[in-house]
Amino acid sequence: MKNFVLIVCLTAVCFLNLSAQDAKMEAGDVTISAGIGVIPTFFADNSTTIVPPISLRLGYRISPMFSISAYGGYSSSETGEIINPNESISEYRNDFLIIGLQPAIHSTYFDQWDIYGGFLMGYNIPMVDNTTTYPEDQIIDDVQPSFSRPAENNINFSGFIGASYYFGKHTALFAEVGYGVSLLNLGVNIKL
Repeated sequence: MKNFVLIVCLTAVCFLNLSAQDAKMEAGDVTISAGIGVIPTFFADNSTTIVPPISLRLGYRISPMFSISAYGGYSSSETGEIINPNESISEYRNDFLIIGLQPAIHSTYFDQWDIYGGFLMGYNIPMVDNTTTYPEDQIIDDVQPSFSRPAENNINFSGFIGASYYFGKHTALFAEVGYGVSLLNLGVNIKL
């Protein structure tokens, strides 16, 4: 993942000196965006990333200032061994999927920059696999204490802000901050 971020940064530096053509967005424009998360949503859980957070977005410009996008994101992470109060050891793997809609408001004041903000109306689908190992001398019956609540699908509302830099008429690099599959996303926009 570090290599990917380095490649994206070097590519951005190489293209900054190119003169970008007018990249103004108009009503009816369609964009495809692909991103990778730099700060996974489950960063605070001290988990290990198996699949880095990736996202895909298909956007439609309603007007030069307003857009709506279909959003999808996926990540996979796992914890190390967690020792529970009853001395059992648990390990968790979380394959996390989020799908939703992203309405956004865009700035129209910069030729090469698209600065935007909006919110995500998403549906979270956590697929959590839990493995618990009990000490050999512990008697295991059907009733055991639970040290976590089960993962459930739920609806999520969150905000985001971002900026895209168009180094060509149809291609841009973007950075976005907000809750989704990652707290910070970097990626590429392509205007169709």
